[in-house]
Amino acid sequence: MRDKAYMTEVESLLEKLTEKEKDTLILSLARRQEEKYEKAFLKLMGKKEISPLPILMNQDEVMSFLKWLGEVNQGILYLECSYDETDEDYPWDTGYEILYRDKEGIGSRMKEGVLLAEKLLQGKYYEEALALYDATLGTAVTAIEEESGECMEMSFSDLVDEEIIQVDEAFFTLSRLLAVYDCKEKRERAEDFYEMLSQPRAHKLKLRDFWSVTSEELKGRETFLQEWIDFLSEISGDRAEELLYEAAHELGGVEKVTGLAGALKDIHPRLYLRSVELYMEEEKENEALAIGWKALEEIPGSLVIRAEICDRMIQLALNMSDSEAVHRLMKLAFSSDSTLPRYLKLFQLPAFREVITAASEEIGLLPKRLYSAERSFSRELTTNSISDHERDVIYFFSGSFHETFEKCKADSTSLGWSSSLKGVVVPLLILVLNKEEAQTEPADMLWKETLMKLEYGFSEEILLQDFMNWKQVMVEEIRELEDYMDWVRDETDKRVDAVVGGGFRQSYHKAALLITNLGEMLESRGYTGSRIELAERYRNRYKRHRAFKEELNALGL
Repeated sequence: MRDKAYMTEVESLLEKLTEKEKDTLILSLARRQEEKYEKAFLKLMGKKEISPLPILMNQDEVMSFLKWLGEVNQGILYLECSYDETDEDYPWDTGYEILYRDKEGIGSRMKEGVLLAEKLLQGKYYEEALALYDATLGTAVTAIEEESGECMEMSFSDLVDEEIIQVDEAFFTLSRLLAVYDCKEKRERAEDFYEMLSQPRAHKLKLRDFWSVTSEELKGRETFLQEWIDFLSEISGDRAEELLYEAAHELGGVEKVTGLAGALKDIHPRLYLRSVELYMEEEKENEALAIGWKALEEIPGSLVIRAEICDRMIQLALNMSDSEAVHRLMKLAFSSDSTLPRYLKLFQLPAFREVITAASEEIGLLPKRLYSAERSFSRELTTNSISDHERDVIYFFSGSFHETFEKCKADSTSLGWSSSLKGVVVPLLILVLNKEEAQTEPADMLWKETLMKLEYGFSEEILLQDFMNWKQVMVEEIRELEDYMDWVRDETDKRVDAVVGGGFRQSYHKAALLITNLGEMLESRGYTGSRIELAERYRNRYKRHRAFKEELNALGL
């Protein structure tokens, strides 16, 4: 087999050689030929049209390797292993690692088998190569623990992970598929391709990687692509959609992708998003918008993927200064993906009060969000849902402050704030009540920490803009929050006492950050010197907690 990059480099070097240097190179190659290849080399020299030097298959070598694999599968040949204690202190650490010893040379012998399969592939012995690849891939290597005699089986991938065999697993997969491409056809071939490419370890492989594994143009490429598309059109799941999109785009461009999007909207609605993005890349904005509106008509409103389509369309509508479309799309996006970031964006709308009232009613009807392990494996078919935690936070931003505080007051704990409503509301209230227009560095830090609790740390800058806009348009409602300032001070004090007084050193910085921001908020409201006053109060209370005082120092207190 010849990689394209390798052959390109060879051609480049040949162009730089003089005729005399080329003659010397050919003579050197002639001297290095094994005896069994000499006649073939002479025949090649006599041809006007140069073809690759034929590679002869050594049947004995193949049978010898397969016999050896049989001994490995039977456990006649095996690895030895032992357990060694580790010093790592992670929650997921087992406290030991497994050390392997390959006295039989299993790893090096298996690598020889892989190289033999590649040699057969290069010689176009596709069936024999495939048999070797499959035999190697299906081998289970036994590892025996020295002291207990305990046995465990290791797959080909395990051997690669433990570096017992030095093989490029991606290249192995693509090489095997090259053999499959020639040996099988139609649905059987497509099934084999999908079985390999849908494995988690092959998720980064693309169809273009397969085409580049050989320098030769493969026969029946278009036929294969159509068969591949037909097969994938029956398979649900994100990986199937990704492979389907790639094949469709190669075969027929954006038109083919768009056609499939309409036909497969029930199992692969993401194809509509792909189509919109392709038209945007081609700077065909009208076509992109038209496909987007069609998608929103055909895809059920409960699917989150609709919101992603809305996001792309909003970009286009903004470019066209179509504010009416932007506003409509923002509402549609929230209806399909009811999250806090999308909710805050609704406050940009002209008649936002009516919109947020309707939106708040919508989230009351949404199903509870499942844990990731309980969700559908297909992201493109994910339906809109909401956690109780986020629903409560959205109600807070809607102006339903009283209901929010009643829930917080019912929670008497001052620890475990990472997952409690109070752990979000207290910092938010401090930030909301701060009258300064620009946020300080400690305020930014508190904002980011709060977003991490809501799992939105990835977009804190965008969210911050929307949060500041919310503060400006909800001025009247925010005045109500002044009645809760004493409660906030009490909860901050309880939190600091629980963390610092309880000796939770890993959270000292959180306590110090809360104190700093409470002081800044009070100073913004005319209570001069509150930051220093609060800092000194807690320094005196926790005189022996040097680590805590260092956290205060780090924040300039």
